[in-house]
Amino acid sequence: MTGSITAATLSVALLAGAAPAQANPDGVHAATDTEMNIEQFGESFVENLPASEVKKWEALSAEQQAEVIHVLSDPRVDSISTTEDAKEISPLLDYEEVSVPATSLGTLAERGATTMATTRRNAWTEAYWTILGLRYAEVRTTVNYNTSGGRVVSHNACYANYTNHVPLRTIQGTSYTIYGNGKLTCETAWSIARPLQQTQYGYQGIRVNGYGNIEATWNP
Repeated sequence: MTGSITAATLSVALLAGAAPAQANPDGVHAATDTEMNIEQFGESFVENLPASEVKKWEALSAEQQAEVIHVLSDPRVDSISTTEDAKEISPLLDYEEVSVPATSLGTLAERGATTMATTRRNAWTEAYWTILGLRYAEVRTTVNYNTSGGRVVSHNACYANYTNHVPLRTIQGTSYTIYGNGKLTCETAWSIARPLQQTQYGYQGIRVNGYGNIEATWNP
């Protein structure tokens, strides 16, 4: 399953400590069943894989495929936030983070001698989870913003996307922005839930400055 989270945007002071609005964003997929045996779990997992991951799945031995299904059916995989977390559950699991530096989307033409040019920029940070090379989930937070005179002056979008191929698991996210000191933070509050299991929470974000640099990123 792949989802696109519509941002609920809050512009607040950097040190205000405001919590994100809690809403059920569009595009979030929820499981309709609450019970599934291991065979059904495996069938559902394979059916939801994209073509690129199906090829990897078919290259695995029957024993490896069975182990993949066994590991992913364990609710503990929902709380992985470091490589160490992954390896404690199974040596087959991996966790990775990647960020793409801000790229310019173009500069608005100056309209007068005293008008400073405004540059549109885009940047994102992502975390993804794999098992034996199969990417079974990922979450990404993206910010599209405008800079002028070394400051972030506004933003066009702050939003989140996710991919989840684990059956019976629901991912939700709410994105919001925080301005301060000429910089902008775009953050997503994520939750991962399964029937009859405790919901897991985490934050993912990216802070950018007016020179097109990423100052910090963090992932759930």
